[in-house]
Amino acid sequence: MIAPRAVLPIAIGVAAGIAWLNFSFSAAGNPLVKVDFFLPEPFYQGEAAAPTLSENQPIVAALVPHHLIAGTELATIFKLLRAKGYRRAFIIGPNHYNAGPANILTATVDGETPFGVQPGRRWIKYPELETRLIANEHSVMGMLPYVKHYLSAETQPFILKAKTSRAELESLAARLAEAADDKTIFIFSVDFSHYLPKAVAQKNDELTARALLALDEELVAPLNNDYTDSPASLILMFKICKQQGAWFKIIDHANSADLIGQPRLAQTTSYFTGYCAR
Repeated sequence: MIAPRAVLPIAIGVAAGIAWLNFSFSAAGNPLVKVDFFLPEPFYQGEAAAPTLSENQPIVAALVPHHLIAGTELATIFKLLRAKGYRRAFIIGPNHYNAGPANILTATVDGETPFGVQPGRRWIKYPELETRLIANEHSVMGMLPYVKHYLSAETQPFILKAKTSRAELESLAARLAEAADDKTIFIFSVDFSHYLPKAVAQKNDELTARALLALDEELVAPLNNDYTDSPASLILMFKICKQQGAWFKIIDHANSADLIGQPRLAQTTSYFTGYCAR
């Protein structure tokens, strides 16, 4: 899990602002949170540049970056999901600061995005409702503008601490499966190798790619920031995909050094995008 660090050249991938904490309430009675995790230029450039893909098989889960400079990578996946008619989206990502009282946190929030209010729902009840932590966690809040723009789905976010146990993930996977139907998509918001030169990151990403394609929990479990910012999220994704008899397809693999045109950047972030289909 990423620990707080000094500002890096790649920090522009995290949105410029901090979520609005003086909550108002939406018409549905949920806290209305202004989503400041939004970068217009990568968003609109990505929408224009992203290819239009198709997948005839049902898509169970999608893997996307939360480093928002990866606008084309994000748009490619969300364009693909748009055609599927999802009505329910669970957004799962790391609790970057390992904050809050529990390893698994959720909240019911409506996000005020540039495209209108993205409604939230609470299909799965957990005792820890940490609205303020969720509102400031870019791994899930940064996805709300994409969901609002591309999908017609309500959302429930979950953030996972680095120390979330395998037993806790197994339990959450079972509860998510019970809440899902054929109009449900699981969106896993995960970034990969951090703080390394591109050549080193790419070498590490070879191992990560093997784990993704094999849905290999054991290979992912011991990984650190050199490989991914949320092994827990990946393990949960693998469990859900295996529950559904799904296989994983990598759509794209990219590195921040290329996206910002600095191939010799000393500290980079890498990304995988893809999905599980059955």
